[in-house]
Amino acid sequence: MPPGWTLAPGQVASWLGGPSSWRIHYPDQPRLGKRDLGVTADGRLLAAGQYMIDGTSCLVSWLAADPGEPGALEEWIGALEDLARDRGCTAVVQSRNELGIGWFGTPLVWDHVVRGLREAGYEPIERWVIMAGDLGSVPPPPKPPYRSLRVEHRDDPAALERATHVWVGAVPAADCTFWGAPSVFRDCPGYAAWMTLEAIDVEEPFHRQGIARYLLTSEMARLAEQGIRHVLLFTEVGNLPARRLFESLGFAAGPECWCLGHTLGC
Repeated sequence: MPPGWTLAPGQVASWLGGPSSWRIHYPDQPRLGKRDLGVTADGRLLAAGQYMIDGTSCLVSWLAADPGEPGALEEWIGALEDLARDRGCTAVVQSRNELGIGWFGTPLVWDHVVRGLREAGYEPIERWVIMAGDLGSVPPPPKPPYRSLRVEHRDDPAALERATHVWVGAVPAADCTFWGAPSVFRDCPGYAAWMTLEAIDVEEPFHRQGIARYLLTSEMARLAEQGIRHVLLFTEVGNLPARRLFESLGFAAGPECWCLGHTLGC
């Protein structure tokens, strides 16, 4: 989440007990049902997480543990795996976290959680890196790479979404989507000045033609005109072309987040 943003215990409790915060973005997505699991001792919560059952996979959307109580994380993992087996699951996999901006997996700065999962046999499946940029440092848009390039905006203020689609002639060439921060943070300072780049996709025939740079710089200029000052995004650690593009636009790499998974035995 952006620097300086925090949530009071009541806000966290409201988020945990409420409906999925992504329902606003994916209204037709199947409702898997979030379940909470915690480990306590003497009235203290030592490890907690949230999971969902999706077919034969148990998806862990978030996991936190007291770094001074390593046994609690081990107990939590064992309890979750027992629950997953009882539900017919064959694997436990970290998925996307709805809190904050919605990154995948566990930040490596939470080294005690990553270490505990690795010691329990979990292996990295995906590696992501968070990047942040100030729109004031983004260069102006270049000339359109195609004379027949056409841009269409489809904004949904109620869902905090700004989507843009690009055609070259009648052929779809690229699209990108920005999301606002989840409304649970609306009382945090500067809430309205932050957005996240949820996705950018360029069709294969248009790779390395300058469309991604044109699309991103154009959209960020539009966001700046609407009062947005900062953008957060995530990309795969090994996606070097994307990382170089973002860095050339003034984005700096932050923490890595790993999704770890484990196949369950009998």
